[in-house]
Amino acid sequence: MKKLAFAMLVFVGLLTACSPTPTKEHREVLRIVFSSEQQFNFQYGNYFAVKFPEIDVEIIPMDGVVKTGVSFDEMFEAYQKLVVEQKADLLIPYRPQIKYLSENGSLLDLDPIIKKEKYDLSKISPAAIDMIRQLGNDKLYGLAPEFSSTALYFNKQLFDKFQIPYPRDQMSWEETLQLARRFPVDSDPEKRIYGLHYKYSLPFELVNEIASTQAGSFVSEDGAKVLLDTPIWSEAMRTVIHGFRTGNFYYYENGGKPINYGPDETKRMDLFSVGRAAMMISTTEQMQRMKQFNSSVDWGLVTVPVDAHYPELTHSLSINTFFAIPAAAEHASTAWKVIKYFNGDEAAKVRVRTSESLATRLGFAQDKDGRSLEAFYKLKLDPRATYALLNVTDDINSYFRTMINEQIDAAVMGRQTADEAVRNAQKLAQEKLDQTRLTQKP
Repeated sequence: MKKLAFAMLVFVGLLTACSPTPTKEHREVLRIVFSSEQQFNFQYGNYFAVKFPEIDVEIIPMDGVVKTGVSFDEMFEAYQKLVVEQKADLLIPYRPQIKYLSENGSLLDLDPIIKKEKYDLSKISPAAIDMIRQLGNDKLYGLAPEFSSTALYFNKQLFDKFQIPYPRDQMSWEETLQLARRFPVDSDPEKRIYGLHYKYSLPFELVNEIASTQAGSFVSEDGAKVLLDTPIWSEAMRTVIHGFRTGNFYYYENGGKPINYGPDETKRMDLFSVGRAAMMISTTEQMQRMKQFNSSVDWGLVTVPVDAHYPELTHSLSINTFFAIPAAAEHASTAWKVIKYFNGDEAAKVRVRTSESLATRLGFAQDKDGRSLEAFYKLKLDPRATYALLNVTDDINSYFRTMINEQIDAAVMGRQTADEAVRNAQKLAQEKLDQTRLTQKP
């Protein structure tokens, strides 16, 4: 990181020295909403210093927008009010924010600008464009230079050793679990090869992964009813409990407590890198981990498991950084110039070297360290994905996860059956939700 920072400073210095300083009358103004000026300078300051010396950037800090004890709607309303009252020109919002602003008519539709300038969208990942259009009811209210996704890693050596066919793209969860169950379970946990490893997580995350593939949410859209006893969720819980009991899945027993992600524990939990897991689900971060650990595993990559009825869709795609223009922006053309740069080839060259996220520019999406990244790009975002959890407070969400982990722990350890775990989780979650809704303001 020190070398990278030094190189960037040299890069900035050289380009700045060669760039003429615009006269005051030719300078442009751009008002940008961001968490703070300090954070903006840390993330984007060098880019603007080098590429946009003619632009005077004014940061509109988000003081008072993100608060504890308020609903998401209240935060979104405060964010929208800030954008309008402070006459912002450029936004770098998160996915729920861009969804809220687009639904309330607060963002500029970029399609007319793109059409007028003949901006080539074919060079951007169709999955990324599709994600953004889903948020804007088929309109393009922003562009995103990067996204994250998951894929299924598999250990070729283990599959060859036990003469099990390799995983393939667009397998269902049932097909994936059938492969996992074909690996023999050693009676010694320290020698055991696990068919499926969902690292760095407690049992709830694996249940959630399976249920979310079928667009299952554990809370109704209005945030009033818990859905843990529905077929999607109850079956996912039973499947995970059974996999832990038989030893096909690696079970990290932690009494429902959060994991301490220190370096020792993190390395100990990564069984795939040391050749003790046949399959695992992860982002491109796993590639970096295996390099750090000098892993000798010969691995392959296919798409994450899908819903058999919608094999081209996944819930695991996510865009964390958008660039958007407010509908009432005074300097929309300047904002568009900045958006084009951050979503162009030059910025992508830097990003692929410094970020673990995936570039949306297809010219930079082919491989990483000689490995094909195609599995991360094959699927599109499932439009059935819900935003139900936006109607649930953070403390409720945290309670659900901890409590469900405790119920799964009890079932795996034989203190209750899987059916009892489902019933108890449903009962406790609904009681907590009802109690909280009674004390919340409307």
